[in-house]
Amino acid sequence: MKDFFCYTTLRDTKSVDKTNYGALYKAENGSEWNDLQFFIRRCLMQQNTSLPAKVLTVSGGGLAPVGFVSIEILVSQVTGNNETVSNPKISNVPYCRVQGGKNAVIIDPEPDDIGIAVFCQRDISSIKRSKKTSPPGSHRVFSMSDAIFVNTCLNGTPEQYIKFDGSGIEVYSPTKITCTAPEILMEAENSITMTAQNVTINDSSQ
Repeated sequence: MKDFFCYTTLRDTKSVDKTNYGALYKAENGSEWNDLQFFIRRCLMQQNTSLPAKVLTVSGGGLAPVGFVSIEILVSQVTGNNETVSNPKISNVPYCRVQGGKNAVIIDPEPDDIGIAVFCQRDISSIKRSKKTSPPGSHRVFSMSDAIFVNTCLNGTPEQYIKFDGSGIEVYSPTKITCTAPEILMEAENSITMTAQNVTINDSSQ
């Protein structure tokens, strides 16, 4: 084991710049136990799980199959000299939509939205293409290339919304609300109130 981890024993020699330890800790003295801890920690650091991300671009979406986004991971990398390095853009990332069968709530992400990116255990590139059970496209594991953008968080105040609370349900849009169906039923136990400057009812059968 000592030969396998021998590269870590340089950290306390006088010939090494003590300000540049990479992923090593100054307290580690090259013992076999500390070398093993270092090796395990490095393996764990290579397993991507989930991180906050910002949407850069959106492709697809709307009344269509779920689209894809390109994202930027918001947690920067840090070098051994404590210098920050930005993460590269991740493209062709599927995002989640609330959908069951042919029923969906369509709220596509927009540029600058902040959300959570999760990283799949195996390569999902072949599944993104076929949308069927497929073998992994490569041997990579927990790679940022296999990200899925699952939800938004840390965003600002919405300008149109459906709000649920103890007082009821409120639907608001600053532009227009459209309801379309072969049949629309409005039913209230007490009353229905309509307030508008103009009310127009068209009989499409005429």
